[in-house]
Amino acid sequence: PHPVSQIVIGDRQHARDEAFFRLRDIRYVINCTPPRTEGGVNNFFENLHSKSGTTPVPQIEYLRLPMQDNASEKLYPSFQSAFEFLERVAVREDGRVLVNCNQGLSRSVAVVIAYLMRYFGLGYDDSLYLGREGRESAKPNAGFELQLREYEAIWEKGGGGYREGEYLEGY
Repeated sequence: PHPVSQIVIGDRQHARDEAFFRLRDIRYVINCTPPRTEGGVNNFFENLHSKSGTTPVPQIEYLRLPMQDNASEKLYPSFQSAFEFLERVAVREDGRVLVNCNQGLSRSVAVVIAYLMRYFGLGYDDSLYLGREGRESAKPNAGFELQLREYEAIWEKGGGGYREGEYLEGY
């Protein structure tokens, strides 16, 4: 299958759009924003039940990665949980995953790029290209791009990816 066939990159509007979820068979969400109380995007379909006991969309499984969209935000601490979540979705093959942030431009795209680099052996530029196939406006901020290019260099050297404290001390 195409590396991004199960991944949908979106923004805060997509995260709340029931028709969008149904049309794209979204059953999983990686929300790359802080909690709503800290200015992040709400997990709109989490624990939702109507009076009849049914949910407006199929039960949605969420992973929140509390990331800020600024050049100093460190991506690496979020990689492992994001990768595990995305791999679980790939194995289950029972729906797609929305990876969202506020605008769907930087944080969500950075997580998808890192995943493509790690699990499909793609470089930064090829991963960004694939990300733009699904989200034309995709553009990680300068700090995220720098970190992702460093991650790419580690993979090229056979580093095998991020191991806490080993390769990317200070990140």
